[in-house]
Amino acid sequence: MTGRSGVYAQLLLAVTAAVGCERAPPPLVQAAGVVMLEGNPLPRCTIMLFPTFKGFGSDLIAVATSDDAGRFTLECGVGSGACAGSYKATVTEAPVPPEMMRSRSGDSASKISQFYAKLPNRPIPGKFGDLATTPLAIEIVEGRESYEVKLER
Repeated sequence: MTGRSGVYAQLLLAVTAAVGCERAPPPLVQAAGVVMLEGNPLPRCTIMLFPTFKGFGSDLIAVATSDDAGRFTLECGVGSGACAGSYKATVTEAPVPPEMMRSRSGDSASKISQFYAKLPNRPIPGKFGDLATTPLAIEIVEGRESYEVKLER
């Protein structure tokens, strides 16, 4: 191949090779567990796992909301569970129930405050809600499905 057709063929080959070399995400594994604060379950909180491994986008961020017993099941943008790897985690208050957001009464802010005040094992220390200050690190591994996220005041 010579001339323009040779240049186009080389360019096409280079583009095809670059697209074909995209890294596949780590394996997706089932991941569930319980969030504990001072040894007690932390109900109705949101846990987010941010991957510390490079080369992947926000679709690998794993998220869950704990139930009334502090139990959670992670999900991420590629499916149910979390991709195997190292994560930095945040824990924050879960959103209020949708029916509280639809309230037409003038005291909705008061009702929301009361809702959070009634939740056990509060407040959640602020350092856990900020990615820059959270000390929580979690390693999701194949073959392990249960995790305990321990928070201390």
